[in-house]
Amino acid sequence: AVRGLSLQVQQNLILRNVSFDIRKGEFVAIVGEVGAGKSMLLLSLMGETGAHFQKYFLKGQNLLALDQTAWKKSFSFVPQEGFI
Repeated sequence: AVRGLSLQVQQNLILRNVSFDIRKGEFVAIVGEVGAGKSMLLLSLMGETGAHFQKYFLKGQNLLALDQTAWKKSFSFVPQEGFI
């Protein structure tokens, strides 16, 4: 469960008050136009952007109470553009 996810980069509000639930067994796709914030949403969920959350639970665990390095153990990410 994610509640109140917001991300501001410099003066630009990229994500504002995003909230959603994903139940066990659900398959979720993040789709949208170029520049809509899909990658920033995923990077924020992984703790890579400095986003702010009101609540953030994964598998019943409050991720906000954990060190961000512990978040990374719950995620895998394959960017659409590779790098070396």
